[in-house]
Amino acid sequence: MRVPRASRVRSAPHPSARPTTRHPHLAPGFPRRPVRDVRLARKARVTTTVATMSTSRQAARVNTDSAMRLRALEALETIVDSHGSELTRAQLRDVLPWANPGHLVDRQKGIWNPNWLDATLSVLTVHDSQYADEEIGDGVWAYSYRRGSDRGDNRRLQLAKELGVDVIYFRPGSPGRYTPIFPVRIVEDYPDDRKVILVRRDIDRVDWRGGEQEYLRTWVERTVLARLHQDDFRKRVMHAYEATCAVCSLKYERLLDAAHIDSDRSEYGDPHINNGLALCKLHHQAYDNNLIGITPSYVVKVKASVRRATDGPMLLHEIGRRRVGKECRSRWSPYH
Repeated sequence: MRVPRASRVRSAPHPSARPTTRHPHLAPGFPRRPVRDVRLARKARVTTTVATMSTSRQAARVNTDSAMRLRALEALETIVDSHGSELTRAQLRDVLPWANPGHLVDRQKGIWNPNWLDATLSVLTVHDSQYADEEIGDGVWAYSYRRGSDRGDNRRLQLAKELGVDVIYFRPGSPGRYTPIFPVRIVEDYPDDRKVILVRRDIDRVDWRGGEQEYLRTWVERTVLARLHQDDFRKRVMHAYEATCAVCSLKYERLLDAAHIDSDRSEYGDPHINNGLALCKLHHQAYDNNLIGITPSYVVKVKASVRRATDGPMLLHEIGRRRVGKECRSRWSPYH
């Protein structure tokens, strides 16, 4: 006799019973997991899988970039062996037969981003550059962004820092020629100042895989900040002295320095205006080497050995001036 549907009773399973399916929440008599929880679990698994795939692809991408970059550096080493350490742009173009284009530098720009690499391959500073590229330490350089948008060349320059890849830095040598420095790394990026910091990889025998790199970055950051303070210090000193040497009254600003009254290495050598003195390069070197001194009454004291020197009238005439110019006295007091 067929039992009516309404009279069927599903008895609860015994606590010791094991489900006969691989999905216990689908087994008869077991409470079903809410659909939302199942979907969230599936989504989490998919997200984890995608993240793993993305990491793997990125690692493979970096490995491919590094392999091609290494071939470019090896080719440059061969070129240097053949043509010497100073090269023209023409000697650095169409030199990689396996790449298209096979150049190591751009035809005109300073930043070279070949389409076969993810990040910048080389940077170059031209003669009489309008950019503020400069050496800030032994094997450490500040290199300026390209003018314009932060995208394009500048973004791939930043990417070279993020990926930690080797790049080539071409420094100006004799006219029309450039000296390659390689490999170098971009260890710091300063978007507000629109510059990056390049460091030669063999500097101080740094272990780039360990903690010494972090120490180097900290040192570079301190050096860059100090240089930025020095630039501001110079502007304020030149303004206070009206771009005039306090000793000889030379008014040619390109030959003037913002000297520290107390050395910037001493505890009182802060880059403040009351510790500043505008001096021409000759008097600056003489002051720093204790060949001259200036008293609180503005008298220039000259070392006896300089006064006795017989190297010609120039030394005695220029350094031997006895008193700070009157036009500078109202603007300068070295002991206040």
